[in-house]
Amino acid sequence: MNETVTIPRGDYDRLRAASELLADLQTYDRAKGALAGREEDLIPTDCVNRLFGGENPLRV
Repeated sequence: MNETVTIPRGDYDRLRAASELLADLQTYDRAKGALAGREEDLIPTDCVNRLFGGENPLRV
């Protein structure tokens, strides 16, 4: 059975924005959890700056 619901456009837009915000927050929480659990490593700022400066990645 196909059920449909009709809501005002403003309500739809607010629900969609809230859904996107929730997805962003969940992604953030997963990333923070991975860092806290040492599942992800951070690259030192000095190394990142050297890479962005064009230095050979093998040398960095």
